[in-house]
Amino acid sequence: MANRKKIKRIIKRALLGILGLIIILVIYMYFNLRDNKKPISPEITFISERPVMDGILDDELKEILPKRDFQFKFNINVFKGSAGSNYRLAYNTEFLYLYTEAKADDFICNDRGYQNGDGFILTLAKPKSNNQPADEYYEFGFSSQTKEDQLWAQKILWNYNRKVILSTLDDDVILKYKAMDGKIGFELLLPWSEVYPYHPWISNELGINLFFMKAHEGKKMPNVQGILFGLPGEGTPRKYRLASFEMPKDTLINQTYIIAKRNNIQQGDNIILESTSISQGLWTDSLRVEIYNTIGEMVEANHLPYTSSAGLNTYSFLIASELLPSGEYILKWYTNSNLDHGNIALSIFPEFDFEAALTKLKKSQNQISKGSYNSLKFYFEDINNRMRKLKSYETSPELNKSIFELNQLMIDIEQGTDVISDKTGAFRRAFVSDIDTTLRPYTIKVPHDYDPEKAYPLMVFLHGSGRTDENMFQYHPYLTKGDFIQIAPNARGISHYYGTQNALMDIKEAIDDAIENYSIDPSKIILSGFSMGGYGVYRTLYEYPDLFKGIAIFSGLPQVGRMRRVKSGTYPDFMQQENLAIFKDIPIFISHGTKDLNCPYALTEEFVGTLKSEGARVTFFVDEGSGHSSPKDGMIMEQYYDWLYGVIGE
Repeated sequence: MANRKKIKRIIKRALLGILGLIIILVIYMYFNLRDNKKPISPEITFISERPVMDGILDDELKEILPKRDFQFKFNINVFKGSAGSNYRLAYNTEFLYLYTEAKADDFICNDRGYQNGDGFILTLAKPKSNNQPADEYYEFGFSSQTKEDQLWAQKILWNYNRKVILSTLDDDVILKYKAMDGKIGFELLLPWSEVYPYHPWISNELGINLFFMKAHEGKKMPNVQGILFGLPGEGTPRKYRLASFEMPKDTLINQTYIIAKRNNIQQGDNIILESTSISQGLWTDSLRVEIYNTIGEMVEANHLPYTSSAGLNTYSFLIASELLPSGEYILKWYTNSNLDHGNIALSIFPEFDFEAALTKLKKSQNQISKGSYNSLKFYFEDINNRMRKLKSYETSPELNKSIFELNQLMIDIEQGTDVISDKTGAFRRAFVSDIDTTLRPYTIKVPHDYDPEKAYPLMVFLHGSGRTDENMFQYHPYLTKGDFIQIAPNARGISHYYGTQNALMDIKEAIDDAIENYSIDPSKIILSGFSMGGYGVYRTLYEYPDLFKGIAIFSGLPQVGRMRRVKSGTYPDFMQQENLAIFKDIPIFISHGTKDLNCPYALTEEFVGTLKSEGARVTFFVDEGSGHSSPKDGMIMEQYYDWLYGVIGE
């Protein structure tokens, strides 16, 4: 009888769950199929003066900037709603201005507030035909913060053109917020230079999306209000509404804005600048353009006269630059009469002939190791792909450096030196995949005092969502004290949770390639990961239970949510009893911040309790007060090193 009631309860819960999913799907379809293509109305207002930036809307702006309501509102906390949320937009020749507010007594400074509240996400996108989601966009995160370890998240470039950036914005971007009179307000001044080459007079129309997050004490999820339905995901195109901009009216000044037709050129090409200006009437002026190299030396200056008529004017200027050597430059421009000014970044690339370079490499194949040959061939393919994908408005000091270094490497290779085999520090290698014969990269970090006569332990690190293997040891320098060989597999994806077979095989093949090319003790391999990489550690151990000496997880979770951002794969739930056997005999280190809202601490705490009840060898450290981040507590790091070197010494 008791079992029958239990089964009925389970069926009832399942049916309620299915009903809930259907309701969510219907709501999703409704909001996506209704007037998403309707432009933002009215036009964004032009303002001639910079507002006072203090988190409070200026009185004069209250009169001229229309209050705009959010079309999409998702209130998870029905009885603690953030009613009254709205936003206002304005612009100037130099900046975009945003003010947004909500009813609340004070700010709640959560971990990554732009996701978890209080804060907002702003997207500016290059529109596509028929308002299709954009592949080219800037996406920013802004939030109220008081904790030292979260100040980096106060104002960041979060995503750019389907890539996760997570870089802190400089002082030119002004964010102010204030609570008063039962309201919280955010005020943002975003220079157009931060979203280069977007500008109302050049782009005519821009795609805009805005999500406002309001947190509530004791609640995991914030209220979400947005211009469009659906929060953005990592590595995906962005939805937007078209926004048009009011032209200046009755302005007594002439104003100019300038971009480059291409911000990356080949050595020997000329520079072409495109200028847009607003003029009250017939106007004659001159443009001064100064070119500076990376050490701040002015290498060239040009004076370019031009004449404008009333209204919007466009012109092009050619600057002869065929004698400039390859490298990175800044073009500083000034107008003579009104002192408009700006900086334009420029990359001048050295000549790079992919086919000729590949031919040279093949001729030298017998002089270097197979691993070095595969890595060099990958470098050639990577540079070729990066040059092909580079947008006209992008610069790339990294690509410029890569081309220069590869040209130098080829000189050494042609002279019979295998420079890849002797390289130390962090760099990328590649192997030929057994899956599809493609060249697959991974990052390796070799100790500077590497001795091939010594057998080194190996640290394998799995990156978090939105990242790749590149720069992992810069973001996570704490993994060892420098006496390991370390690798970060690429694993074919940025947000796949390491559940696809290709990802798992890439991890194993990267380990095999490192062991084949370096002096590594295969009995001393530690597997570690951060965030999504934490689940990846559990998943990889599940696939290869006898490969690792120990595992270390930082801010990870033992399961992947039902709404995971992956299309296919196998994702065991390690909270389930049948999946716990692999953890019984392996040393485990787990660290997690108590204020982590991206990977909730409570689930890790429950998992650790389950592991201990099963007799697993778990060392668990609570990073008190920390959010979704690497360990900040020095005591935790000391204990981690004690654990790590204790495991290696067993």
